[in-house]
Amino acid sequence: MSDYDDALKALLPELLPDWQDGGEIRRAEAINKLEASLIASADAFVFARLTNRQPTPQQQRVQPGTLVVAHETLLLLPVYPASKLDVRRAAHEAALIFPNRESREAVVVLGTVSVLEAAYHLDRFPGAGKVLSIAVKDVRQVVSHFVEPMSPAAPPPPAQSVSKLDPAPDSKGDMRIVSINVSMPSSIEHKDGVVVSGIFKRPVDGPVSVRFLNLEGDGQADLWAHGGSFRAIYVYPAEHYDYWTAELQRDNLEPAQFGENLTVLGMLEDDIRVGDRFRVGSAVVEVSQPRVPCFKLAIRMGIENFQARFLKEGRLGFYL
Repeated sequence: MSDYDDALKALLPELLPDWQDGGEIRRAEAINKLEASLIASADAFVFARLTNRQPTPQQQRVQPGTLVVAHETLLLLPVYPASKLDVRRAAHEAALIFPNRESREAVVVLGTVSVLEAAYHLDRFPGAGKVLSIAVKDVRQVVSHFVEPMSPAAPPPPAQSVSKLDPAPDSKGDMRIVSINVSMPSSIEHKDGVVVSGIFKRPVDGPVSVRFLNLEGDGQADLWAHGGSFRAIYVYPAEHYDYWTAELQRDNLEPAQFGENLTVLGMLEDDIRVGDRFRVGSAVVEVSQPRVPCFKLAIRMGIENFQARFLKEGRLGFYL
């Protein structure tokens, strides 16, 4: 692809009001781990179709539910029914811009977009109508172009329960946290060698700080597939433990057995929608997407290919 730097410099101020000119642009032909981390932690992204190697005037800024860095030259973007993303079936070139206001950086990915609609693609993203495949051809990491982030507002007084903001008239029952669970990544012996994972979480006592990318004391090992501001906190309903105890005929399920940060009561998936906001203690959080399990859940459960069974049952939990 051609050098888009001049076009991007003109495009960014138009789409991002807090953009400032200046700084540095680094080029590459693939996404490295630092850029994958920036993509995972971006709180929004811009999707712009490219016409005649220039951004079209119909660019729009949208929030993703999830975006997977499948590998260094491929991104997967699910498109949900409520999305305003302008999807073209024919393959076309596009720019995806991922701003990160905390680090004052942005990653710009340029590539060819194709639409995937086969069942085996959609199974990975429950609820998605289609999946966009972005074959990466060019990458820009833009440094120090944002103004300083605003100071956060003072938090409200602590609370013991979970409460929904702007609840619907048919909201059900009380919601509460059963346990708060964290862990830092550790090495696990696996049949294919040593795997590093943060899935073996343990309950902690007392309040825990909610951070932009995780809970205090918690970490993700593989930022290519986990973490980021749209997968900062994993929530799992405690009601499902009874189901899995009976289904698996096991009475040894441990707290945080499914790798969740919050085990909760009264927050079943059928009653939760992407975009729902809750007050949890002194933090306000927003539901971002359902979980898509990986092979490390099978390691945690000690059951071969358990992630496929977990996905099929639809008792997935969700991310904040």
